[in-house]
Amino acid sequence: MSTQPDRQDDDGVPFDKVLEAEIALIAAQREASPAPPAGSAYARAHAMSLAGLAFSGGGIRSAAFNLGFSQGLANHKALHLFDYLSTVSGGGYTGGFLSALLHRGMNGRPDEAGIKTFQATLETPQPASSGPGISGFPPPEAAQLRFVRRYANYLTPRLGLSGDTLALLANALRNFTVMQTLLISLLVAGFALLLWLIGLEGRIPPGAPYATPGWLASLSGAMGVDPAAAGRWLMPPALGLIFLALLLSQVSQNSLRGKLDAVPNMWVLLALVAALASGVLVALGIRIASAEGPPMTGGGWVLWPALGYGVAWVGNLLQARGQRIRALAGVLAGAACFALALHLCMAYLGTPLASAPTGYIVAFAPLCAMTLYALIITIHLAFAGSALSEQQREWWARAGGQGTAMSLVWATAFAFLLFVPPLMQFGRERAAHWLLASGGLWTALTWLGTHFASGKDTDGEKGTGWKELAAVLAPWLFLGGLLGLVAWAFVSLLPGTALPAAVPAQLPDYLHAHLAYLAKLPANNTATILAGAGGLFLLLLVFVDLNLFSAHSFYCSRLARTFLGASRVNRKPNPYTGFDPADDLKLADLYKQDGATVQRPLHLINATLNVTGGEEMAWQTRRGTSFVFSPLFCGYSARSSRGEALGTYRPTADYGGSISLATAMAISGAAASPNMGFHTSAPVAALLTVFNLRLARWCPNPTLGQWRRGEPRWWSAGPLFAELFGEARADSKWINLSDGGHFENLGIYELIRRRASLIVVTDISADDHYQFDDLAMAKRKLYIDFGVELEIDATALDCVRLCGEGSGPRFSTGTWAIGRIHYPDGAPSGHLIYVKSALTADAPIDIRQYRDAHPAFPHESTGDQWFDENQFEAYRHLGQFVAEKLCREWLDHKGIGDPPASERIREIRSRLETALGAPAAPPFMP
Repeated sequence: MSTQPDRQDDDGVPFDKVLEAEIALIAAQREASPAPPAGSAYARAHAMSLAGLAFSGGGIRSAAFNLGFSQGLANHKALHLFDYLSTVSGGGYTGGFLSALLHRGMNGRPDEAGIKTFQATLETPQPASSGPGISGFPPPEAAQLRFVRRYANYLTPRLGLSGDTLALLANALRNFTVMQTLLISLLVAGFALLLWLIGLEGRIPPGAPYATPGWLASLSGAMGVDPAAAGRWLMPPALGLIFLALLLSQVSQNSLRGKLDAVPNMWVLLALVAALASGVLVALGIRIASAEGPPMTGGGWVLWPALGYGVAWVGNLLQARGQRIRALAGVLAGAACFALALHLCMAYLGTPLASAPTGYIVAFAPLCAMTLYALIITIHLAFAGSALSEQQREWWARAGGQGTAMSLVWATAFAFLLFVPPLMQFGRERAAHWLLASGGLWTALTWLGTHFASGKDTDGEKGTGWKELAAVLAPWLFLGGLLGLVAWAFVSLLPGTALPAAVPAQLPDYLHAHLAYLAKLPANNTATILAGAGGLFLLLLVFVDLNLFSAHSFYCSRLARTFLGASRVNRKPNPYTGFDPADDLKLADLYKQDGATVQRPLHLINATLNVTGGEEMAWQTRRGTSFVFSPLFCGYSARSSRGEALGTYRPTADYGGSISLATAMAISGAAASPNMGFHTSAPVAALLTVFNLRLARWCPNPTLGQWRRGEPRWWSAGPLFAELFGEARADSKWINLSDGGHFENLGIYELIRRRASLIVVTDISADDHYQFDDLAMAKRKLYIDFGVELEIDATALDCVRLCGEGSGPRFSTGTWAIGRIHYPDGAPSGHLIYVKSALTADAPIDIRQYRDAHPAFPHESTGDQWFDENQFEAYRHLGQFVAEKLCREWLDHKGIGDPPASERIREIRSRLETALGAPAAPPFMP
């Protein structure tokens, strides 16, 4: 069978074909391994006893520990045992280093026999023949490992105000400026549109601006409408919009099928926009008419609209077989309420509206209209009763809620323009100390809430009440203040108008003066601002690549320099920047294109495909799914809540312009991003977008036709708004990929998908209370998605927890636990060795000393990515110490000779099975 990835299938490569290609390549790598048996890819995977090594997330903390863990495995000749290396986030730093080291050190052909020899490069101490060290001593580590240690502070290696530090600040400022230019141009265009609407009354002609056809003139006459009378001609268009909204509502509920099912919200949106716009026209019509003449009263004004209301419900009457009397009662009740509401508005709102500023009418009429429409529909539904189905009542409930939300957003946007600038100006003139105090309070509360959001007191159910509330409110508080500042600056800098120079003593008078100034702005000035700001926004959307102007590119280049540059013998960095573009390599380069072999272990780099928006109900909690990069294929495979297959895989050599190893590492470690899987919060997403704090990357959707493209050229609106509102989707042309830990932080999900029989996983998450959150979350998802049960004895995990009392040092009695992997359908069980970053009493003195000086060790904050030499060495040495203990107990060969890896894996599994004893009763399957 050919092992060349399929490049011809336009529908992509399904996972079983991916697994078949991997099995064939693993069989070719193995030493003296028989050919895979016949059968399905999954049965063959079980028969091969695949072994996987998984490095969890945890930033540079995880990278340091897993580097030492790899050295410990190499010291005991165990690194070549594994068929797969699955990495997440910080574990991917070390995984990338190992992959690049093996690829470059073995000329791209690291099979089992080769790695068995080459792993001596990672041994500590190095043999005396390895080269000169210091003062005649052999070097304790290979040059590649010393390079990583030198750049352990990988983001800004040089201390102080170095070039890297200045570059970090300059990059952050550049990215912030680009994002602010995008967002402020959008806000300015929006405020300019609102300004244009504020002056709408002055641009409404007194009579109808159209020639009235004979039939329409007769209808207008029957309604008592004189097209020559000021304002009255606005009523027929307004009532027509209400009629249109009702028709679109009926169409959306009853007749949309087939192709239009994909866009049902479009019809609802159009209906709601028509209803909200009608509120503005009705209010302006009543205001203008009342100012010019008597109120619009009389039967014609209300009877014809009531008749139109009934006509819009004809389709519903025809459908209500057996219930037509109740359906008719509902229509008559609704029409009567509509007529009564229209009459009361025309009779009694004329005087209040005539004295109200136009800006207030435009701002708040949609909200009032939506409230009134909701009352009318409620009475209609009450009288119709069972003549309407539960689905129709549900539709009206949802539409009413969305309409109310839209009207509130509309009113809030106007409120920022109408009230915030004069309030700030009034405060500056009359109570400057209060304005300064408010600004200071805004800054302090924002900082405090952000601090709580990243602290230990706001972790889901464990959160402290008021701190949890502060963490939730802080982003909204900051965004509200920022929007107010933009509105104030916008009004202050408007050409042709200004805030009143003489501030009235009373605030209401000042608010009215401010509105009068805004209304005086010439329409052509408003149109110019709208066109200029809107044009700039669209221009930036076309040409700005969000992947380039973000923290992702800065992060990626630093990872490449530290962890991939370490494997190069003759680096030629730029003398000014210290970077060498040749440090990075294509991920597909780890695969031999002639199909002869692929790098061993096969590297799986785990990321999260964020699904924080869309209609998929099964992902509302996890808000993402597993996306994997490997030298052969990139893609994902999942199931919807209805059991539909989602996702596909593409050859890595072609996907995304042939993605690089450093890019995959950076995506897998993109912890700080607007969309963060199950961590996603709408206000936090907006806040991170505003500051352009994004390590994630937008990649082409492997299920759609543009999957070969490298960046979202020519149109960034979709990704931008998906970040701003935390609404990334799996069916978009461009998908948002972030830290693999946003879905599953251990890296065992994809190994179990591949039916691995032995998994050694290191959990280096910050878990100072030893609650094993990542293990528990992986267990849940593995059962829900695959029907796989992880069985680990609770007493084994208790050994990993800290023990001891008092104020003295507390230690764990063990650093790992063993368990079984129960595969479904009677397949053979696998085995798991779960390694935790824990400190035992027999740890070397340098590790214990660091713990004494830093009590949080080995669970210091993941936010600390600036390790010094002592910190890096403490974690690295702990990883090596744990790995060597593990090898002596489980991974070392207990027999004679040096058998192939497949035999050693079977031997290890046999010993694990003996130690675990008789299997527990089959897990309960609900």
